[in-house]
Amino acid sequence: MNRSMGLSVGVLVILGAIVVFHIAREDSPAGVAPAPGGGEAHGVGDAPVLRQSGPVAGPAARPEAGAQSPAAGEAAPAPKPVASRVDEPTGPASAWKPPLEVCERRIAAGEIGAALRELGHRYRQSRDAAARSFWREPLLGWAAAFLHGPSLKDPHAGMYDRYVVQPGDLLVRIAARLRRDQQILVEPTFLQDVNRIGDPTRLRAGQTIYLPNVNPSVVITLGEFRLDLFLGDCLFESFPVGVGRDDGTPAVDFTVGEKLEEPDWYFAGRKIPYGHPDHELGERWIGFVHETHQGYGIHGTHDDRTIGKAVSRGCIRLRNADVLKVYRWLPKGALVTVRP
Repeated sequence: MNRSMGLSVGVLVILGAIVVFHIAREDSPAGVAPAPGGGEAHGVGDAPVLRQSGPVAGPAARPEAGAQSPAAGEAAPAPKPVASRVDEPTGPASAWKPPLEVCERRIAAGEIGAALRELGHRYRQSRDAAARSFWREPLLGWAAAFLHGPSLKDPHAGMYDRYVVQPGDLLVRIAARLRRDQQILVEPTFLQDVNRIGDPTRLRAGQTIYLPNVNPSVVITLGEFRLDLFLGDCLFESFPVGVGRDDGTPAVDFTVGEKLEEPDWYFAGRKIPYGHPDHELGERWIGFVHETHQGYGIHGTHDDRTIGKAVSRGCIRLRNADVLKVYRWLPKGALVTVRP
């Protein structure tokens, strides 16, 4: 090949490359390079936005500081959720607190009975030990203020009726009439305590006292080692207890049966009298009645170390000071619910 022919071939090759370059430019959008990874490029004015064909994860999905605002006509991205304020209640307490606040407001408005019944019912039905613990102390404080004795603000708080003592009345007779005529179960000693009567034999004709219009009951929660005494749906008092070892206390509904002061203890064919060193029943016995579960009840103990433990033969143990109160307040025939 001579020199002139070689130069001609070289010129033709250069011209062909130029033509191919211009064809490629005509086939692509002006000024936009093909999107990498098979994606599709969409230009908006002078601010091209790359739309990936798949989901974008990781830091690349977050807008960088100083990113350009969307052009006119383009929808702004949805705002991200704002985190909760650090001083707002979080966790379970955020659900427990509102019912307590409602109760406080209703009590301040004078709706004492309705408020205590509503929160007391919630407390009674709850199986959440932490929630019950959250509500217990406020409820017991209100019970002491409004249920344990006449209050100057609301003497009966919706659970008591006023009664004017008649000539010849005694608390034992009044309690018997309530049981007979209204099916309200009440101990004379309960009436004595809530009315702050020093000598129950010396009632004065014309004196105003307060009689409950709802029945007392007990709920024993074995897993919490807790006995709760209710007046209607209102929590009246609460005590720690000892329960049966090896699931020895049946979770059933009992009713209160025989009640004994300074009881003798009959065990393993022996009669162990009150005061004997081997006696385990403490100061009081409150027997349970059930069709199949016999021999169970509530009693005191001389060993407070057993309270809060599963150590008994199936009965419910209270400190002696506590069983004296329950004995005075819990009448025969009252419902006792034992639950896990």
